[in-house]
Amino acid sequence: QFQTLLDFMAEAAFDYAGVFQYSAEENTPAADLPGQVSGTVKEERYHRAMRQQAAITRKALAGRIGSESAFLCTGQRQQNGDNLITGRVEWQAPDVDGITLLEGSRVKSGELINVKITGSGDYDLRAARANENPKKE
Repeated sequence: QFQTLLDFMAEAAFDYAGVFQYSAEENTPAADLPGQVSGTVKEERYHRAMRQQAAITRKALAGRIGSESAFLCTGQRQQNGDNLITGRVEWQAPDVDGITLLEGSRVKSGELINVKITGSGDYDLRAARANENPKKE
């Protein structure tokens, strides 16, 4: 069954996916099912699934380099001595997907601008301000 899940993850190729280890909760039917796996097996499966998803996410994000997207500024942070603007492009969900780091631009928190994706990592993107503002609908 676990291999079926890994096969599905590979075929679906979600840009982002979360994985967690099952834990029995009191008074839930699943807690009483036979064939529970050990903590060691859960840990190993968790890491296998996360490694596989990380590779899928890296490939998906790298494929977006050069594309443009609307970007919502959510704040700032220091990284390697650089002051970077943090935010999300229109297809990144808050709290569960990665973030986008905007290079070399002055943007206020809450401002919506158009960006060009310039780089990617395991879960996050880097971007630069594009020439035009996003369309407002």
